[in-house]
Amino acid sequence: IGEEIKSIPEISFTSLDKLNAGNFNENVVKELRDYLGKVKKYYSDRYDNAVKSKDDWMAKFQQSENSKAEYQNLLSANQNKKMEELVKNVTSDLEPIEQEDGKLIATSDPIFRDGTNEHFIRSHIFAPTKNVFGKQYPTFWVNIIVIWAMSLLLFITLYYDVLRKLLRYFPAIINRLKLIGKKKR
Repeated sequence: IGEEIKSIPEISFTSLDKLNAGNFNENVVKELRDYLGKVKKYYSDRYDNAVKSKDDWMAKFQQSENSKAEYQNLLSANQNKKMEELVKNVTSDLEPIEQEDGKLIATSDPIFRDGTNEHFIRSHIFAPTKNVFGKQYPTFWVNIIVIWAMSLLLFITLYYDVLRKLLRYFPAIINRLKLIGKKKR
């Protein structure tokens, strides 16, 4: 929970070290309630601003009958409900937030979340960007480069017949590993 508390730099919580059974008291409870109220207001304000921005855009886009018809045509030509459910992870059997390794992880709407900077290229499947050497790049181009690199590696492997050569020496490698295992006993 400490990571989530530190994740909003605009709101501070000073009693983070007291969130354990030994130091927990009424003052910590009061400060935690105040902090959670501020967090709720922070995210509520962010949500309200996003909704207002979307509503302003929609109002501007649909000022005339022609633009309303154009919007409906765009929507019917480009919207796919099943794909929307897939990328937004909209299922009734999943919890919207899960806890894993002491961190809270949101499971709904993954398409709107960037991948983490903790791993090289690794992120959830619908992440709009992926981390490569500490910099974010569009997922499409990262995936294209990975596919081409794998294709090139497989081509080289086939061209030089690496698999056949590796399989020829595989029994010898297994025997050596068995001998090493026996020596350790």
